[in-house]
Amino acid sequence: MGKNGEVELDKLWDRFQYDNDITLREFLDSMEERGLEVTMLSSGVSLLYASFFPKKKRDERYGLK
Repeated sequence: MGKNGEVELDKLWDRFQYDNDITLREFLDSMEERGLEVTMLSSGVSLLYASFFPKKKRDERYGLK
């Protein structure tokens, strides 16, 4: 992040790292507060979230850390 908490993106793909343990919902909310929309989220080879997942599957994952 840049000065004053501003998000600086210099390429299409970027990385955000959190030092605390947050839920998927908290992460998505923090991105939205920055004016960003998360369409996919992965860790290693696992797809954790995708906007095209069925609503039931998304809802089941929002509380996961």
